[in-house]
Amino acid sequence: MISGVGEVRRQAGINPHTNVSMRRWPSTSRIPAIRVVGATFQLGRRSTPPTSASNTVASVDTGVEATNRPHIDTKCKTAHVRIDLLVNQSLAPATEVLDCAERAEAMGLDSVFLFDHLATMQPDVSEGEMLDPHVLLGALALRTSRMNLGVLVNNVSLRRPEVIAGATASLDIVSNGRAVLGLGAGAAPKTYFAAEFDALGIPVPTPMERRHELLLESLDKIRAVWRGEHDDGVRLPKPISNIPTVIGLNSKILAKNAAARGCGINVRGNHPDLEAIVGNADASLGDWAASVWLHYDPDLFYPDHPVYRRYADLGVTRIMLMTTKRDDLVTL
Repeated sequence: MISGVGEVRRQAGINPHTNVSMRRWPSTSRIPAIRVVGATFQLGRRSTPPTSASNTVASVDTGVEATNRPHIDTKCKTAHVRIDLLVNQSLAPATEVLDCAERAEAMGLDSVFLFDHLATMQPDVSEGEMLDPHVLLGALALRTSRMNLGVLVNNVSLRRPEVIAGATASLDIVSNGRAVLGLGAGAAPKTYFAAEFDALGIPVPTPMERRHELLLESLDKIRAVWRGEHDDGVRLPKPISNIPTVIGLNSKILAKNAAARGCGINVRGNHPDLEAIVGNADASLGDWAASVWLHYDPDLFYPDHPVYRRYADLGVTRIMLMTTKRDDLVTL
């Protein structure tokens, strides 16, 4: 049985200096056939790490033997796709989440994102409580030095936009300009996460169009706070960098509206309308233009995996690997 990414790396025959694999990857039947999109993506903000002039991360001493950890580029060699980590923080104690993020940075991953939920998507395997993402991100900012940090996504149906603005700007200050703003419209009625609304005594906004309106209204209010338009008697913090915004979504119309407002779009990697949704992305946003999330798989840490070329051909610029069990965090 393979134990950890290091063993996968050794069995795959990876050259630790070149990241070149001799492994023949099986076809990924879950990924739809994708046509080549001819857009050339311009480098956007933080297309390279804020403290590094290159795409290769310097060696970081994390107390873990180098032979047990792959060292990857922040951008795949075979495709212009960034690799991020999306962490369900209820799966493990806070100390393990912090340790995992530190190792992820040493490996060369580009960003770490946390959930904004009152409940976990994996209640049967969760080891603890769902810690507040903004509090935990503050701790992550002190344990890392290069990675982008954010919430994927802030639920605008449960959080006031002014509060989101202040928390995200605070993270940007604490992390020295590494914050990312993630926004989402919230759950639909009768879905799993609708229980969060019931727990707080807040009705789910309906219909879907109203949730989309609320999302875009919240985006406008957050940007107004950052422009200083709410400063009369209130001193909310302002970001120190041009924070990129990513909108989590499932519809083509919201993707179009998000891109029109200069926001990146994020959608699950097996969405049936993936090509059409990603086709609405604003290419001028560079590597924040279009992202997808996939379930964590250690094989996907190898930048020559064909999944990256397939998504890059579609126009995806960033792939977020979502943890689904504690071992994902511990063995990374």
